[in-house]
Amino acid sequence: MKNRSHPSAAETPPPIPGVRYRLEERTRTVTTVINGEPRETPETYHVYVPVPPRDFDRALLVGVTSVAVAVTALSVAWSTASIGDLLGTVVISVIAYGAAAVFDAAWITCIAIEWLDRYDQARAKGARTAGGWALAVAVAAIVAHGWIRGSFVIGCVGGAVSLIAKGLWVVVMRHFAVPLGEGPRAWLRQRREEIAAERAISAEVQRLDGARAYHAAVYGSTAATAQQLVAPQGRSEDKPRSAPREAGELLASEFADMIPTKAIRVVHESRPDLTPAELADVLRQYGQNVTELDVELVLGVARPTENAAPRTPAAPQPKTPAPRAFADADEPQPANDPVDRIVDDVLAGAELTAADAVRRVRDALPRLTSTQIAAQLTRRGFDTVTDGYVRTVNSRDRSKTKPAEPARPRPEPHGPYL
Repeated sequence: MKNRSHPSAAETPPPIPGVRYRLEERTRTVTTVINGEPRETPETYHVYVPVPPRDFDRALLVGVTSVAVAVTALSVAWSTASIGDLLGTVVISVIAYGAAAVFDAAWITCIAIEWLDRYDQARAKGARTAGGWALAVAVAAIVAHGWIRGSFVIGCVGGAVSLIAKGLWVVVMRHFAVPLGEGPRAWLRQRREEIAAERAISAEVQRLDGARAYHAAVYGSTAATAQQLVAPQGRSEDKPRSAPREAGELLASEFADMIPTKAIRVVHESRPDLTPAELADVLRQYGQNVTELDVELVLGVARPTENAAPRTPAAPQPKTPAPRAFADADEPQPANDPVDRIVDDVLAGAELTAADAVRRVRDALPRLTSTQIAAQLTRRGFDTVTDGYVRTVNSRDRSKTKPAEPARPRPEPHGPYL
């Protein structure tokens, strides 16, 4: 099997008059069968490819741009030498020629900005105006140099070099800056603003993340503490507080497992328009055995003695007399006091310490005084709980919520150098 060195008639299109072609060698994979065994093997073949005509427009554009670059380079050399010689009369040559290069560098930089904004003439106008002023200052300096050297005409001719270089770039810019319609201009402006906003946000986020990482690396645990103190303020400003769940969104089993005081507060937050009697009826439908008086006690809208049972002398107790919540010392409590029921509910469950029992009763019935809390807990086996003990627990809990004061530096009695 031999590879063909020339394309077949089927592989070669018929030549078109006036179109040039070139012969290209290519490789393809074919199936070669020898002794009944097929194998994938490469095959070299040739095709005629039409040659596109020469792009004279592109060649001319490249030539014009090259001429503009060459003229600009000569203009920079001339203006730098002329203005540098002018400034060399008052400063050393290195500084004089370095400052002279600034004159042409200014208007060349403005041309670069005008090129970048060529499709937004409103933005390019600022760079165009600044470039014109920079060119005028450079030309004036060149003319001043010729006048000082005694040849005003040479100064004017030297200044024309910079004007010619600038004029070439104006022509080139006018060729590339094709005027756009109102729709394309608006679309490009919106797209440019979106990309600029994304770039600004990305850069700022990266900078802030770097600052936070540096802060955490340098200050360690102090930075973590400061972040915890600042974070809640940021979240409260940026994120709206989540609304409490409606009573209908809670399952009946969740209400049944709640302590009565919490269930009363949940339903009241979701339905503040209900009266205590209606709220108690709703809770009983969800498995909470509460009364209207219980609701009034928890919400603090009535005192327990206002709707209590008629006052009857209580039977003498063999042990410590029962405590009387929200009652005078001479008024006995009814047998089914709702305060006792609420206290029993909050103390039910795992074994509690005396301090935990004080906190639970205080949170469930915030209107009870320390004496009444101590009496309730004494009746339930907490013999060590007294009025003073309840006040001590409350004082400790309040002190924990206050932020710790920063440590003050210890005074040095003998001076800082001893």
